[in-house]
Amino acid sequence: YAGGGEDPLGELDALERLAGRRAQAAPPPPEGTAASLASALGAPVEGPLGEPVGTIADAFVDPDSHRVTYVAVAVGPLEPARLVPVAPVAMEELWRGVVVACDRDRLAAAPPVEPGVDPSDDDLARARAAVLADPPGQATTD
Repeated sequence: YAGGGEDPLGELDALERLAGRRAQAAPPPPEGTAASLASALGAPVEGPLGEPVGTIADAFVDPDSHRVTYVAVAVGPLEPARLVPVAPVAMEELWRGVVVACDRDRLAAAPPVEPGVDPSDDDLARARAAVLADPPGQATTD
């Protein structure tokens, strides 16, 4: 599988496994709070092995599920934020941070995104392909 969208359920399963590991380690969400993106800005973004990748600079909500399905990951003040797919997460849980399916090196292949600007369908497809594709030299065969 090359991450080009041929197996979207497989992509979702992989992201949900990573997110489940993160959710088990996070403290319970505060009770009685409304979902605010501001509380999630700066929350940690971890790679699949738990390594720090960056912080949340913005979040993008799927209009059908009303869950965050992509985040803009900030890695430094002089670098553009990168668009990365995540397992669907409720906005009120985003403050805990997220786990993404790539390390910091691989994040550089994800498309840049301007926080506050909605990504295009092409940007979303490029983010999935960059982050979920097999690493160079490790392509799988079916």
